[in-house]
Amino acid sequence: MCQWFNAQYDTLMTQIDRFNVTVVADNGDYNVSGNQQLADAVTANIDQSVDFLTPRAQAMSTAQDFAGDTYFPLYQGRASTSSGNT
Repeated sequence: MCQWFNAQYDTLMTQIDRFNVTVVADNGDYNVSGNQQLADAVTANIDQSVDFLTPRAQAMSTAQDFAGDTYFPLYQGRASTSSGNT
């Protein structure tokens, strides 16, 4: 996740800020200045970021094993989708 943050966070936030400023300047009109294309690019980049970050964030969440005990998959060395089988 740190790799994504170092490489993409500033770029994505700058893109979102520019889009926001453009839409506000155009009174929310998506048909002006190519706003829809900017919105599509921001959406695609957010989707790509979510696809990359989701499995990494899930690995840091808790899961339950076959006995109902809670564990941290990353700490236990198991995938968060583990069925509890050893």
